[in-house]
Amino acid sequence: VTLMVFALLGFLSPANRGGLMTAMLLLFVFMGYFAGYVSSRLYKMFGGKQWRQSTFLTAVLYPGTVFVVFFIVNLFVWRSGSSGAVKFSTM
Repeated sequence: VTLMVFALLGFLSPANRGGLMTAMLLLFVFMGYFAGYVSSRLYKMFGGKQWRQSTFLTAVLYPGTVFVVFFIVNLFVWRSGSSGAVKFSTM
């Protein structure tokens, strides 16, 4: 929803190919840190003892996996010479 509002307001220009997808991916990765905080608070509230491990795994594992898959797929797209590949300087 946040990205669509930014796109409607003109912060994400359609002239910049891949800008919306890159912004969406970065927002998803950064939201992992907030998810880790919420996860640890809920884990402690229900009496969990390993809240640090829960925080780390929530904040890093899923967003990190999605980023690695996106990066590898982008390598294949870039190698094939497609204009739809996201530039490495943008990532």
